[in-house]
Amino acid sequence: MKTSSRYFLLLLQLLVFLVAGPASADENEIRLGLQAGGAMWWVPPSRGDGTDFGAGWTVGGSASYGLSDAWALGLEGYYNGIVGDLSYSGVTVGDAHGKLYEEVNYFSIGAFTRWTIWGRNVTPYLAAGVGVYSSNHSNVDLYTPDESALLLDLEDERMTNAYFNAGLGLEWRFLDYFFLAAEARVSVLLGDRVSAHLHLPVQLGYYF
Repeated sequence: MKTSSRYFLLLLQLLVFLVAGPASADENEIRLGLQAGGAMWWVPPSRGDGTDFGAGWTVGGSASYGLSDAWALGLEGYYNGIVGDLSYSGVTVGDAHGKLYEEVNYFSIGAFTRWTIWGRNVTPYLAAGVGVYSSNHSNVDLYTPDESALLLDLEDERMTNAYFNAGLGLEWRFLDYFFLAAEARVSVLLGDRVSAHLHLPVQLGYYF
């Protein structure tokens, strides 16, 4: 057999091993997980005329119960921090108009459902959840649009909102209990002012 054909067969066997077979979730299985990693946030123009990305860290845990080989229900909690400033262009505070900077840390806890599409070691999935979101906005400053002068040094703000989210992810399980997961979830915060953001975490975790 030619070397190229042998490599092709090995690659094909590897792909079958990764994606074939039953989903990684088992019916009636209780799964506990801890994870940590980095994340990005995309903020739509809910507070101003511009949009911005924030980057930071995320740590959390989850407990889930498998309703079937594909469906699971569970509880999850996360603590997240945006490193550096998150900025919003075109914000008006009183008579001042400019660019707003703030540091954000938030904690969320809620219930979720997850549907594993297919796979064994590498599994794409869909997820949705509801819960409570508590955020702390600190070092809040309003600058002129060209950022040449500080207009207002605002008070720190803490907010608590109900939320719902939905998205998709990809999880790779290795060494039996470890996993690497990447997600994209849109979270909608409910309250006096409805807002939304896109959360993009990549996390390394461990299943008990």
